Amino acid sequence: MTAGRLLNYSSRLTIFEHAPASGSYHPTIVLFIGGLGDGLGTVPYVPALAQALDAQGWGVAELLFSSSYEGWGFGSLSRDAKEMARAIGFLQTNKETSKKRIVLMGHSTGTQNLIYYATQNINPSIPRPPVDGLILQASVSDREAFVKSNGEEKWQEALAYAQDLLLADIETQSKALIKAEAPGFSPIPPKYTRLFFGAQISSYRWVSLMKVRGDDDFFSSDLDDKDFESTFGKVSVPLLVLYSGADEYVPVKVDKKSLVKRFQNATKSDFWSPLSHVVPDATHNLADSPQSSYDDLISSVVAFIQSV
Repeated sequence: MTAGRLLNYSSRLTIFEHAPASGSYHPTIVLFIGGLGDGLGTVPYVPALAQALDAQGWGVAELLFSSSYEGWGFGSLSRDAKEMARAIGFLQTNKETSKKRIVLMGHSTGTQNLIYYATQNINPSIPRPPVDGLILQASVSDREAFVKSNGEEKWQEALAYAQDLLLADIETQSKALIKAEAPGFSPIPPKYTRLFFGAQISSYRWVSLMKVRGDDDFFSSDLDDKDFESTFGKVSVPLLVLYSGADEYVPVKVDKKSLVKRFQNATKSDFWSPLSHVVPDATHNLADSPQSSYDDLISSVVAFIQSV
């Protein structure tokens, strides 16, 4: 069992902070955000990472928000960013925590949360609490992962259905707002959701994840350089990218090293970490990966933290 403390940063929303060996929690922390379906303790390398960073005077905490576990299906990056802002603000200002420095680390779709938080604030008049760095681990395309598993024809069929449903939902919402009622988005039927993790998914989130340049589409290999400039190009804190070399969700056709290089080219040189690389033999979340992949990832994160 992993020891630590559970912190309530908002109503029914919590952060789990791994306990340091000394028993005295660190004023600097890596806040970890998992991917679709993830929650507390679901990404296997996190405990080892917490132990390694503890030796460097840094803590590790895992963020639980409304999109954790199966909540992502009716969520959005916008909602996630609002909850992330609450969590970061809590860690910075709460007397019990008083964190002086915070680096965000995202796994899988959690990397989309990081890019959105750092670069896509649609309401700049309300600035988000600042962070000191970003770590992207397994920043894969959900769209390309779906096509890899189910084929392009099924992807087009499901997306067309979801787009029609979303348009109908938007029309219904527009009419309802006149009556001061705002119904939510409709669920995608199980014949499609069972092809993508099996959680209930709204028409909006399906389109966001599956449409070319949808709201979640930050890392697809078929995006052009301008797309990456609108995301990576807006990063203004140190950035480490660790792409899994044996990621089971990445199509064989994708040249991982070339894709990471494109991420680098879009990022301002002052912020791109030279420690960024493709981690040899690493699976998506490092489950069933050789020890060398674990060691590579953890040592890279430790070195990055020492540099920020």
